[in-house]
Amino acid sequence: MTTREPNFLIAESWYVVALELEYHVERLFGARCRIVSPNDLNSALLNEGPFACILCDTGPVMDLPADLLHAIQASKIPLVFTTSCDTFLTGVPGFETVPVLGKPYHVHDLVKMINMVMRASSMPPDASSQQAQQLEQDRF
Repeated sequence: MTTREPNFLIAESWYVVALELEYHVERLFGARCRIVSPNDLNSALLNEGPFACILCDTGPVMDLPADLLHAIQASKIPLVFTTSCDTFLTGVPGFETVPVLGKPYHVHDLVKMINMVMRASSMPPDASSQQAQQLEQDRF
């Protein structure tokens, strides 16, 4: 039996939010997820990659060392921030082009942001994301 390696990394302060993100990503994109504490983000990036996309809580990002932040930017891994802080809804300093998903979020917003960052990267979205795109279209 072969197992697929996780291809989405979820670094989330609230475990229940991480579980919800994992559920939606696996169901709509057919992707496996690896959930880590934001404190373990550095270790996951160094030891468990490559990842197709990262969903990361904004709060702990501000406490990360600058070299890790630069490594995330240099990796060109599609990135979506999540936040419950109104301050970051318009962007995270140093990551102004990275979309921010406010909590609580709507599933169609999650799908839209993941599709957007995946399209913008050199890695095309998985064909299984067609279901996610259909969900987005059905919303409107």
